[in-house]
Amino acid sequence: MACPSVFQGNRGCEMSGQVGHGQVQDPLHDIVAVTDFSDSAHDAVFRAGMLAVTGEGRRLGIVHALRRGMLDALHDLLAREDDEALLREADERARVQLDTLRVELAEALGLRADTELVRGRAARVIDDYARQRDAGLLVLGECNEGFVAELLLGTMSERLLGRTSRALLVVRRIPRLPYQRVLVPVDFSPDSLHALDLLSALAPQAQKVLMFAAEMPYRGLLDEHTAGGGLAGLRAAAESTALQRLRALAESHGLSEDACECVVMHGEPGPAVLTCGERVGCDLIAMGKHGRNRLADVMIGSVTRHVMGLSPCDVLVAT
Repeated sequence: MACPSVFQGNRGCEMSGQVGHGQVQDPLHDIVAVTDFSDSAHDAVFRAGMLAVTGEGRRLGIVHALRRGMLDALHDLLAREDDEALLREADERARVQLDTLRVELAEALGLRADTELVRGRAARVIDDYARQRDAGLLVLGECNEGFVAELLLGTMSERLLGRTSRALLVVRRIPRLPYQRVLVPVDFSPDSLHALDLLSALAPQAQKVLMFAAEMPYRGLLDEHTAGGGLAGLRAAAESTALQRLRALAESHGLSEDACECVVMHGEPGPAVLTCGERVGCDLIAMGKHGRNRLADVMIGSVTRHVMGLSPCDVLVAT
């Protein structure tokens, strides 16, 4: 799959390294892209490359995890007796494909990337590699693992999300342009604001849509006779309060009315985020790893995992 021509020439773009009001380290100073050599992983590598070339001094590492379990399955399928020979062949083929990716990035982006072949349980060795580099962002597509593996273990993105302390970007679309419109769901907890902070480095020019999901407690017990103007009145009051807080949040992050839209959705957060994303036409959803109630995440399912699993567009999970 060829790299879109829009990437060419991006090396000249600059980023000052300013995040917020003070001089701090660029959170994307080092980016790690994960590949299993599938088409979706190829898209993820080039999205990572695009992010790398838009910031001065950023580094990119491309990593592939060679998993023994996959080699064992291949060994059984081919009825091979020489385990070491099979391992060498897999190793050599993986290195060739990593070299090919490195050349493609150099030709399309003028970017010099590092490549690494690691062995072991994928989530663990990939996170180890990212930690050794002190990477600020992991980028991956949805790796091809098979139904049984996903059912028992979860997807690679879910396993990395549960393990890593680094921001995670799951790429679902071919990266033709920089991100244009980003949906940022917040519940005003500190964790939910990390994504908004990270976007100043990842998508500084994108239109931001700040969104709050207003859930009405005991909705089934409320009707038009409920005190406070009935159900409609309570909804209106909740929406007005949330909009005020969203606008204050935008102002505190230096986002003008032209650069930021504030939206309140009613209903459960997970479905509300996906519905809002479709309505506003976003190409990225950026959210925190945890919400207001971490215990609720464990007991009834994480909103972040819900969105990450079902969103048709790219998803950024900031930590």
